[in-house]
Amino acid sequence: MRWSMRNKFAFLLAVFLALPPHSCAADYGLSVAESKGLKYEEELARAALFLNSTQFDPDVGLCREAPSAAPDVYWLVSDNLLAYHALRYYYPKTAEKILSTMLGYGHFESFKHESIFGKKLPHVPFRTPVYYEVARLPRGTVKTEICNGSGTMDDYLEYADLCVYAALHFYWNGDVPSAISHFDLARKMWNGKGVFDKASKAKEREGGRLVYSTLKLALLLYCSRILNQTLDCREDVERTLWLMQDEKFGGLHTDYDIDLSYAGSDMNTETTSIAILAYRYEPGARALKVVAESPYALEWVRGAGEYPEGSVVDLRIERTVVECGNSTRRIFAGWVANVTWQPVYASGAEMRFALESDARVIATWKTQYRLAVDVHPEDSGIVEALEWHDSGSNATIKAVPNPGYEFDYWSGDASGRDSTVSITIDSPKTVAANFRRPLQAQLLAGAAAVLGIASIAFLLRARRIRRRSGWKE
Repeated sequence: MRWSMRNKFAFLLAVFLALPPHSCAADYGLSVAESKGLKYEEELARAALFLNSTQFDPDVGLCREAPSAAPDVYWLVSDNLLAYHALRYYYPKTAEKILSTMLGYGHFESFKHESIFGKKLPHVPFRTPVYYEVARLPRGTVKTEICNGSGTMDDYLEYADLCVYAALHFYWNGDVPSAISHFDLARKMWNGKGVFDKASKAKEREGGRLVYSTLKLALLLYCSRILNQTLDCREDVERTLWLMQDEKFGGLHTDYDIDLSYAGSDMNTETTSIAILAYRYEPGARALKVVAESPYALEWVRGAGEYPEGSVVDLRIERTVVECGNSTRRIFAGWVANVTWQPVYASGAEMRFALESDARVIATWKTQYRLAVDVHPEDSGIVEALEWHDSGSNATIKAVPNPGYEFDYWSGDASGRDSTVSITIDSPKTVAANFRRPLQAQLLAGAAAVLGIASIAFLLRARRIRRRSGWKE
């Protein structure tokens, strides 16, 4: 019997569907991660499209928090830090614009979310979060979150997301047992429907319907992959995660209820980005080096060393003035670095850039010379001039006489009789402003002196005459 193409296709499809789920990857020589990536590639692409088309605002250069709940709020951290890394795989130009905007604001770390990207955290237990308003825009607000409050979150082990962030922190520190114990706490909070932690319990007590957080499902998947720990409920977690994807826009809704319904919940940048990163991000795929060079104060440079690929590097110099003696000093002028996405020039003591390859960063310096001034005679006037000047620059100096004096001439490294002159600072310089009393004042002073002497002589002479004549005073 001859089979038609339609019958052949139906038979093959039936055989394929009858295969056990685990055998698909094995039959084609794919790893579990690769098979999952293929299985959800369409969903991941739709999620990335949501970030790029719905969330990213090209006029602001950032992704908004949520399309309905917070369309005019732009979080540097966590939203845009996560979106930058997620979009690198699908829309690298958009990711580059986000990074450039974030560099302009200079607020990058929450001391929490960075553990996703291979960075160690400064505080575990976490400090209480503080929410900062970074900038007001014509139609929106830029904000950021930093866990640098005065309090400590002593109950962080009761929150699944914080357990995951801490687990990743310990993992990068090489403390694998602590990493696994924190991850175990998080995965035990899965109750068959979602992650039921302290936040969920609080919502339930308050009568809330949307008690489960979609973001925490993605964090479980990501952490299990990085720590290479089995997640027995993985298929259920994944299925639930992607049930929260909006059918029309592709973004993931933030919360859902016990019936796995996200009705009443908005999509947002943070949840959608972490869902992408759970499958795509590979922290520490390459260890890259940042080498800092400086002819001065190299021991005061902070931030050089090894970083995972894609890290955001914070480089700074803690000493910007070096005294060299002989009225000479060096002033820090800025950084020069070459990275793959663009050359970076920074005039301040701090610089941030994304690390895509080994980087050589050079601290640049300029020379300044001291301009010393003097006045003759003392207290006859002042000299207006800056004390320190860049090498090769022109310094303007001005002589201002005190009352009763006038400027006469310059001496030292300046010359001339104009009260304002300019000299080139190519070495340490010393100038002196010489003042004098005006001619009229000198004549009056001389006349007064003569009259004074004459008056005294006259009085003495009159007194002698009176004595001779017997006049009694």
